[in-house]
Amino acid sequence: MKATQFWILLICSLVICALLLKEFLLSRTLYYQERNMGDAEEIAASGSSYEAAWKQLAIRIYEVGHQDPELMNVLKSENIGVHQAPPAVNATSPPSTAEPPGYPAPVPDHP
Repeated sequence: MKATQFWILLICSLVICALLLKEFLLSRTLYYQERNMGDAEEIAASGSSYEAAWKQLAIRIYEVGHQDPELMNVLKSENIGVHQAPPAVNATSPPSTAEPPGYPAPVPDHP
C-alpha cells in the first residue's frame, strides 16, 4: 500500500465516521422532537377540559366574592373585575345583532 492510498483511505474513513456520528445525533434529536410534539398534541387536545375547569373556577370565585367582602377587596386591589355573566338568550327571542362596544356599526354596501 502506497502512502497516498493510506491517506485517501484514512480521510474517507474519517468522513464516513463523521457522517455516521452526525446521523446518530440528528436521529436522536428528531426522536426527542417527535416525543415533545406528541406531548404538546395531547395537551392541546385536552384544552377544552381546561376551559371548563377555568369557567367553573370563575363561577365559584364570583359566587364567593359576593359573600366575602375581603375576597372582593383583594380582587379589586389586583384589578380583577368580577361581573355577572349576561343572561342566557331564550330560544324564542331573536338573536342579538348589536355590535360589542368599540366596534363600528356595519356599513351597507349600497346606499
